[in-house]
Amino acid sequence: MKVGMPRSQTPVVVRGTEILVTDQRHEFRQKLARIALDEMHQFVAVLDAQGTLLEVNRAALEGVGLTLADMEGKPFWECFGWAVSKDTQDTLRQAIARCAQGEFIRDDVEIFGRASGKQTIVIDFSMIPVKDVDGRVVFIVLEGRDITDKKAREQEIAQKNLELQGLRQAAESANRAKDEFLAMLGHELRNPLSPIVTALQLMKLQGPEESERARAVIERQVTHLTRLVDDLLDVSRIARGKVELKADLVEMSEIVTKAIEMASPLLEQRNHTLAVQVPRRGLLVDADITRLSQVISNLLTNAAKYTPSGGHITIRGETVDNEVFLRVRDNGIGITPEVLPHIFDLFVQERQAIDRAQGGLGIGLTIVRNLVERHGGMVQVTSDGPGRGSEFTIRLPRATWAEQSDSIPRGLELDRQAAPKAGAPRVLIVDDNEDGAEMLSIILSQKGYDTRVAHDAPAALEIAAQFKPVTAFIDIGLPVMDGYELAERLRAMPALAGIRLIALTGYGQESDRRRGREAGFDEHLVKPVDITAVEAAAANRR
Repeated sequence: MKVGMPRSQTPVVVRGTEILVTDQRHEFRQKLARIALDEMHQFVAVLDAQGTLLEVNRAALEGVGLTLADMEGKPFWECFGWAVSKDTQDTLRQAIARCAQGEFIRDDVEIFGRASGKQTIVIDFSMIPVKDVDGRVVFIVLEGRDITDKKAREQEIAQKNLELQGLRQAAESANRAKDEFLAMLGHELRNPLSPIVTALQLMKLQGPEESERARAVIERQVTHLTRLVDDLLDVSRIARGKVELKADLVEMSEIVTKAIEMASPLLEQRNHTLAVQVPRRGLLVDADITRLSQVISNLLTNAAKYTPSGGHITIRGETVDNEVFLRVRDNGIGITPEVLPHIFDLFVQERQAIDRAQGGLGIGLTIVRNLVERHGGMVQVTSDGPGRGSEFTIRLPRATWAEQSDSIPRGLELDRQAAPKAGAPRVLIVDDNEDGAEMLSIILSQKGYDTRVAHDAPAALEIAAQFKPVTAFIDIGLPVMDGYELAERLRAMPALAGIRLIALTGYGQESDRRRGREAGFDEHLVKPVDITAVEAAAANRR
């Protein structure tokens, strides 16, 4: 291999040292230069002022996986061919041109396809101009070091710093969420505790007979506290995987009915209109009715809280392919784009005014997502922005009869009841809780009664006019018209003279019983009711 040193006696200045190159000493200096170059760990190449490669050492050849034949006699920026990008070639060409003008160059360059197997090698190189006595650049010495591993470590450190920064930000965010949650929890717990304390103080000042209103306040607020604690326990159990589902084939309509019953106090309080578009049959799912009712009730409650009074809420069910879709839509305050991606996260809520009129702990939607996913489904939310409402969509696998051929879906038992015998006592059951009404109907049918079921007062009046029952079990807390008014209207119907009216309610205080007697009820049964008491009341046994 030739060194490429000039065959002349022209003095050459190399880094300030004068070297006289002669023909007699040329061979010796060639061998000396070769040995010196090959013993160096750095990558070294010697170029002429135009950038053509004259010499290169062993470390450079091994480092880039090329041979001298691949590189000798070519402009240095073309020596690597496919091994460097077009941008890198341009960078090298420009750097050589600047160095040929006497500028010292320092830069990094990437070369691909290293012989050691690495996909990319990064070289930190310096270009040193070598001048003659007249100050003209005659050679360019390129010195480089492989800094691939160093760059990789730097990138790794940078990546770890980014990860640490992300973890720090996540921890700070979680800490803020915790502080906000504790503030919300303190507010939500103080709200019911305050009227409880006031009511107790009022009871001290009043006699037993005047304390009825105070006791009612305490009952309502304790119920509210119980719901808060239940939600907290639910989140804890879900987080620890302690929630057990008791799945059964059930129609979605039954789940929706149960959910509406749970959410109806808030819906009525805020004077919302609820439109239900869920077919009674055809939306069969394999689900835990209690937990899935809780899911839908949470969505309805959420819609009620974040919709101004007098709003409109729609719940619609349908099947798409092999899935059951249930959509809860409201025309409320909507969800901002910033909150929308995080709406199901724990403790996340839209910003509320200082009075926290909507209330809540920000955990209801977290419970919704976890329970839906435990049922093999998913929940999504869409909103066009503030003031434009929102829509929550639950998607669940659709069940079929073939999955449990020996099972009767809940809500379908009445379809399999035998026809009543002729002359059987006629009993009307009025309850907006479809579960309770149908179960009571089944039991009484098995005892030999001819039963009909209604879920609100207008339907009950229509059925009663045709059916002419001799006994009616009536829930007090009915929608549209309460049980007291229904009882009075039934008593006023000439065709129902002598009908026995039995209140079936969750209200069991003496004042409730007294009001029931005034409305025309013969008996007062408190839920949950013992079946023996129901049978005795139907048979008029005291």
